Amino acid sequence: MQRILRTGCLLGGTGFVRGRFPCVCFTEAPIGEAASLFRLSGISTPESGPRYEPYGIAVQKEWLFARGGRPVIYQADNEYDPLPESHRWRHARYEPAADVDFTWEREWRIRTDSLALDPSKSLVIVPTADEAFSIMYDNATISAPSNEDASWILPSHSPKWLAVSLDLFGIVAREEGRPNPALQRTRFARR
Repeated sequence: MQRILRTGCLLGGTGFVRGRFPCVCFTEAPIGEAASLFRLSGISTPESGPRYEPYGIAVQKEWLFARGGRPVIYQADNEYDPLPESHRWRHARYEPAADVDFTWEREWRIRTDSLALDPSKSLVIVPTADEAFSIMYDNATISAPSNEDASWILPSHSPKWLAVSLDLFGIVAREEGRPNPALQRTRFARR
């Protein structure tokens, strides 16, 4: 997360993307539904690991769409080859008869090696209010304007990143300073 906040970029990856197209992936699930995503993370295998973490970056859907982000196309694998090459990066396997159904992810992708974020259109998601406070103020621009005779100074913080904590939604990712084992090593917004 610190690298993302420092560079302002999300790196694309090829995992879970047929054709090995580099993409940055998102879920369209509302923040209030994050608890459901965390419960569903238990369906992962030991080989692949859990799919969601209680950390993420949310962006405005309109902003992502304007840059080429699109919802994936859920379809059978045999429908991949007929897709135009320009759309293949959007393919996500959906075969409910074979117990392959990830439609609950409501996945969006943008085909790119790196997505430069606009902090004014982004929201950092963290487990606790303390972490949200730290992100907002540790990355803030601090100014200390004073009046003409310098008789008073009023420092102010202008946060670069806005952050929200999952605990505001009743989602507990840590208990007594320790990670909640049910949420440990899971991903909220896929990178």
